[in-house]
Amino acid sequence: MTQLSEIVPVQPDGGAIGNDCMRLYYEAFPPWEREWDSLLERRTAKGRYQMRAGLKNGQVVGFYVLDVEEDGQTYALFSYLAVAEKERGQGYGEALTRHAIGLFLERGDRRWLLIEAEDRQARFYGRIGFAKFGFDYFVPRFGEASAVPMHLMGFSSEGPPATVAGEALKPMIERIYLSGYKLKPGDPRLAKQLALIPDEVRLLDWPPETPGQQ
Repeated sequence: MTQLSEIVPVQPDGGAIGNDCMRLYYEAFPPWEREWDSLLERRTAKGRYQMRAGLKNGQVVGFYVLDVEEDGQTYALFSYLAVAEKERGQGYGEALTRHAIGLFLERGDRRWLLIEAEDRQARFYGRIGFAKFGFDYFVPRFGEASAVPMHLMGFSSEGPPATVAGEALKPMIERIYLSGYKLKPGDPRLAKQLALIPDEVRLLDWPPETPGQQ
């Protein structure tokens, strides 16, 4: 596995590195997954978003964004991870993810590091140590009235429990919808999602083992 030269803090408008991260952001994510530039820049400037760039020989090959929001929350959200297309398959995504986990653990003020992931990404995060919450989860589209199915996964600073109370998860998901995606409290997508959370949520190893697999 090729090693990154360094992983550095960055602002979206922070010179060449920031500009390279923003170009990669636009290349890697479709419009419905991208926040408004002003929102991304404001949250990063205020310290809510911890953006880090992975460099190889001084060039940006990937970045991530960790959303730590304000004090008092029980979770952080691993919002974005991207690696330049020509640099994929060399372990940079895993290196950046493990760096984000380290930053999350270093803070020491949250129990859960959450991530929303499509099928392929969910298998990747599962191999690194994230577990899937056992209920259907939908991600709102920015600027639209729809939502798409994804996996909600979590990494616990206290070690993965077998189950977690639904009432403990609901405030976190409500906060993600309202503060992260800027939905209104009466948005039907929020009510639908909260109704899908059972009283006791199983934590699932991911990807699941296939029949006969050891």
